[in-house]
Amino acid sequence: MAEGIDPKVTVRVLARYLHSNAHESDTAEGIRLWWLDLGVEIAMEQPQTAIDWLQEHGIVEELRAADGGRRYRRSATDAQLDELLRGASQD
Repeated sequence: MAEGIDPKVTVRVLARYLHSNAHESDTAEGIRLWWLDLGVEIAMEQPQTAIDWLQEHGIVEELRAADGGRRYRRSATDAQLDELLRGASQD
């Protein structure tokens, strides 16, 4: 059964992943399955909410495939990710 994870935790985990894996891209489902190592199964809407927030803040960008599928990749610099993670640690 999927559990509720604080959205801030999901954002931090994704930011850390993107900091270490600058050239990765994946679908929201792939991100949920492979990028998020939270130790629990999470609902699909949770990573999408975090992805949307990261996209609104210029951390990730959406790419459209020829079939209309959406993939996400890092668009932020290391410095931007460092700032996000520093700010998140103060929450």
